[in-house]
Amino acid sequence: MDRSSKLPVMIWFQGGAYILNLNADYNATGLIQASSDNFIVVTFNYRVGLFGFLASQDVKNDGDLNAGLSDQRKAIIWVHNHISAFGGDPERVTLFGTSAGAGGVLLHTLAYGGENTSKPLFSAAISADPFVPEIFPYQRLEFQYQEILNATNCSSLECLRHLPTDSLLAANINRPFPRQTTSPLFYFSPCVDGIFFPDLPSKLLADGRFQRVPLLQGTVTDEGSIFAATANNTDVDQFDEFLSAQFPDLDTDGIDVQYSYIPLNTTSQAYYNRASFAYGDVSYTCYGLSFAAAFASANLPGIVPVVQAYWTSFARAHDPNVWRLEGSPEWKTWGSGQRLKIQTNSTAMEMVDRQQIENCEFWAARNSQSRVPKIASYPKPNKDRSESHDLYTCKAPDNAMRSESLAWCGWRYSMASSPRRIMPGAPCLECRRRKIGCNRSHPCSYCVKTKIQCIYPAPPIAPSTAGTDKIEYVERRVDGVEERLSVLERHMNEMKQLVMDRNSPSQGLQDANRPVSEAVAVATHETALSSQATQSIITIEPAQESNEIFSPMTLVSMWQTYLERVDPLLKLIHVPSTQKILMQACKEIKIANPNTVCLTYAIAYAAILSMSPMECISDLQHSKSVLLTRCRNKIDECFSEINVLDTRNMNVLQALVLYLKCGRLDPQGPNVHSLIGMAIGIAIKMHINRDGDQSDIPPFEAEMRRRLWWHILTLDVLTAQDKSTDPCVLGSSFNTRTPSNVSDSQLDPDMSRPPADRPENTEMTFTLCNFTVAFYSRQLTFSNDFCRENPYPILSVQEKCDAIRMLEKQIETQYLQYFDNSVPLQRITMLATRLNLLRMKLSVNGQSFKESGSRYDQQFIQDCALYTDYVSSMKNCQKSSYFMWFFDNLLNWSV
Repeated sequence: MDRSSKLPVMIWFQGGAYILNLNADYNATGLIQASSDNFIVVTFNYRVGLFGFLASQDVKNDGDLNAGLSDQRKAIIWVHNHISAFGGDPERVTLFGTSAGAGGVLLHTLAYGGENTSKPLFSAAISADPFVPEIFPYQRLEFQYQEILNATNCSSLECLRHLPTDSLLAANINRPFPRQTTSPLFYFSPCVDGIFFPDLPSKLLADGRFQRVPLLQGTVTDEGSIFAATANNTDVDQFDEFLSAQFPDLDTDGIDVQYSYIPLNTTSQAYYNRASFAYGDVSYTCYGLSFAAAFASANLPGIVPVVQAYWTSFARAHDPNVWRLEGSPEWKTWGSGQRLKIQTNSTAMEMVDRQQIENCEFWAARNSQSRVPKIASYPKPNKDRSESHDLYTCKAPDNAMRSESLAWCGWRYSMASSPRRIMPGAPCLECRRRKIGCNRSHPCSYCVKTKIQCIYPAPPIAPSTAGTDKIEYVERRVDGVEERLSVLERHMNEMKQLVMDRNSPSQGLQDANRPVSEAVAVATHETALSSQATQSIITIEPAQESNEIFSPMTLVSMWQTYLERVDPLLKLIHVPSTQKILMQACKEIKIANPNTVCLTYAIAYAAILSMSPMECISDLQHSKSVLLTRCRNKIDECFSEINVLDTRNMNVLQALVLYLKCGRLDPQGPNVHSLIGMAIGIAIKMHINRDGDQSDIPPFEAEMRRRLWWHILTLDVLTAQDKSTDPCVLGSSFNTRTPSNVSDSQLDPDMSRPPADRPENTEMTFTLCNFTVAFYSRQLTFSNDFCRENPYPILSVQEKCDAIRMLEKQIETQYLQYFDNSVPLQRITMLATRLNLLRMKLSVNGQSFKESGSRYDQQFIQDCALYTDYVSSMKNCQKSSYFMWFFDNLLNWSV
């Protein structure tokens, strides 16, 4: 590549609702490889929150309104002026982004009223699921400025400019709009400043004052579900209150009627689905459709893909059909009233739902500020509503050239509601195992890059039911139900007998402060309840057991499973103090503190994940997949109820981190790569990352905060490794030291002095090993750009290998020398630590060999063989089978 290459250019706009930077380390390697390395991707950061969108007359007089959008504009100008020096074509620049980044892409088409007195800065735009918040004239946001002044004890903009960043971050929180009692989901947003936006965006769009470029735009099904129902939407009044908190000028009369076609939930969150759809329509879907319709009415080309081949084709030729993947359909244009529907195992064109259009027209007609623009020139399909969901599959044309009659179209993402299955359209086995993106070509780009065989799974064949006698089938089902009931009855009798035995003077009760590792070390896996837990079981009323997804008895059983199988491997919580609040929550789960309930179900989720499918059936009378689904749904509901984005509660953050760390091991689990940014953001708001700045924190709380931060930091590293990106957390952003090497019995909430590290194997030792490996992985296994940004030294491969050898000696001396190889738990954790170190070394050396094209040396081959031996040793530890669930990714890593 040189100055004469003239490659097309794509500029990535990261999301984060204009209050966070969630995709700061976006890695476009896979996207570029999917296009055969024939275009350039540019990424950048921009100011968010009060740093980017604080608005007032003072800021306008002595500063810049919409500073975040100005940062974006400066990046576009820089690319236009200088990209040719890197082989890029300034005449073929495409803006693209998701969420708030996609909203920013759309807003830049409206910049300065669409006027271009000079050469256009970009030639096309891709808007994937755009988020456009309420955009007010800057005078309406004066109250935000005054709130910030009050929160920081300042009286002027000049005073704010001299405050440390941490003080401004502490003030950067959500507050209710005037005349509202509930805080909005997102507080800061762009404003109408008279320059960047000469008028309201809806007015600019309606007047045709936007830049005429090809537009590729789409939305996500049920977009509002992750944000809605942060309040208890139990009735129509709370439903209206939730929407009014987000859109203070909104007339809420009749909104419930407009969405009456959506059935009410049967749970306490009766209006959850209606709130989700309404918020998703007004903040995401309708704005995107309005832009698309306006661009179409201006006779602009705009075609929407969803896979990488369509995106890169669009960036190169402003047409996704030119280089689309073989066998994929031609994407129709808006003139036919169709959009691309991308669904699990099924992708095709569909008619845009008439109900969706009616919803958007409803919002456009009722808002005095015309927040949602009207959809211009919508092609009315000649079909009734009952047929509006029909799919229209398009046959790929013989030649891939773009027709001159193209206008535009939209796409929609939709995840099938049924459990995911491995089908011919699924990722290859290697990408699926590594949980990375697969472009589904044959072979895929990742397998080509790593020079390994690309294998796709064969579609499963459903068993035939022909000739099955229905009566016999029903009889078998009845017999199965009766058998499960008998198992359940036997299990309950055993639990009652256990409680009676434990309560007898001869047997005694295990002290709650007894170290859990001691119980595990002697290989006893019996249920060892504390006196508090026993008293909770004895006083449980049977009538309470049917009102939650798990009975109190079941939750107590899961707590014991957690203590035996999760806590020794993932030391996050303080068992004695947590057990007290959990036992009380299990006793009165219906009225328990929501924060405690959230942690309770996160613990239950981790416990179920550690159990085998057969154990779930025999002990809990349900399949493992059903139990995990129930837990995930309950945890999501808890996070929604307590508004996790605004939380400052330790138990909630512990629940989130535990959910994400275990979710990495759940194929159907949460999107950890997307949610890790939220966990980091909450931790920073709670100042957990600044250990040295808070000397007034009690020793016990400081120790718990250190555990929590280092788990977040480790999760950030693991997630980056899973996705082949760089970590989000910068070294300069934290100074929290590692937790002390002590067991829970050495910690007490009332302690007055910090605990002293113990030179022995404690309950924290294995977790500290993982923290240490993760910390050095940041410096040795990620890109040079990440090292420069932190800054870490740029080391050669040999220097990195030397550093890893020194790290091995440090961990052996500091921790592993105290492990007893005869104790199953200690043996397997020792092997896992050595495997982690060896994987780090192999990653560094392997990448060097691939880049240089040289042959593997003898030492590298010996290390590979040693890794295989360690894996075999771990798998052969029969007495450690209870812990193998935690090491699945490590054991299946491809040497």
